[in-house]
Amino acid sequence: MSSLWNKVQRQQRLGLLHRMNPLVALGCRKGVSTFEEFALGSDALARLAVIVRGADTGQLELTPQSPGLLAASLGYSRMYRDDLAQLEAAMPLYDAFYRWCRDAVNETHA
Repeated sequence: MSSLWNKVQRQQRLGLLHRMNPLVALGCRKGVSTFEEFALGSDALARLAVIVRGADTGQLELTPQSPGLLAASLGYSRMYRDDLAQLEAAMPLYDAFYRWCRDAVNETHA
């Protein structure tokens, strides 16, 4: 099981995340999502939260990664009718984004 998924499940148990789609913020206050506010104790998750907020809210200008996450998420939504099956299938994508946020934000292939 992915390290991101473990962190998400822990936050679900604590009631900090939406139970159907734990990567969606419960709400926003002053433009900061619940996901970002708690930051889940990690700079990488705080960075991921901004990417997710950009994709979820149509604020694609928030990060260069938000449009790609939106495109992939829409693709998954066409592949899976069941929300939980879609989320389970997409977790490797979110885990890859998490690992990029944690380990590779400064890496280039130039």
